[in-house]
Amino acid sequence: MRDDQRASVQAVDQIADLLDSHGALDNEFFRVDLHRPWSQANRVRFAREYYHLSARFPDVLRLLVERVEEPEAREFLHDIWSSEMGEGCGGTAHADILMGFFESIGLPPNEVAGGPTRSETRALLEGLQELFCDDVSAAVGAEYAFECHAMTMIEELDQWARSVLDAPAADLRYFDIHLVAEEQHQRLMAETLSAYAGTAEDRAAALRGAWRCLDLLADFWSGLHTAVAAS
Repeated sequence: MRDDQRASVQAVDQIADLLDSHGALDNEFFRVDLHRPWSQANRVRFAREYYHLSARFPDVLRLLVERVEEPEAREFLHDIWSSEMGEGCGGTAHADILMGFFESIGLPPNEVAGGPTRSETRALLEGLQELFCDDVSAAVGAEYAFECHAMTMIEELDQWARSVLDAPAADLRYFDIHLVAEEQHQRLMAETLSAYAGTAEDRAAALRGAWRCLDLLADFWSGLHTAVAAS
């Protein structure tokens, strides 16, 4: 393996390792809130913010897809975007499948789709948009961090839905799809990052983008913890 290839692999590992102790996953929402019963109002509070993130993310990701010039990396990113938009799910976008789950646990769609009320949700989406318009290596680093985070996030939410909500298996399609899809997304982004981390400058930019993405995610979950713990 050449030195530049070895350094690219190290950059991938370094960003994945950031999650071990970062607040994007090491937080009160995952440690505490997902393991206790919620009121109907708190379910709506969570659903509104999480649904808005899911529904808006493909539009934000599209900004990065359009900027990446390396053909294979662009194809990988397009595959992730297509997955979010419903490829392999009968053309049903993941956000629509998620809405079906929320309906199945008794949440009114008009309340869930009412838009975010937390400033942290808006900041996350605006921050990702800024990152994906940043230096391409920083943008790719941010998206790789997002996908690494998403894998564990889906596992946590899946356990919440099954154990705490006791939701019927037939209503858990969103989680079943994502437990498979996020593993593939993470792999595709690792390969994409390797193509954009060939120099020390690129690797520093990728790490900067990853840190910023994870900080935004940590704030998002902190905001949700505040919302569901306060009532």
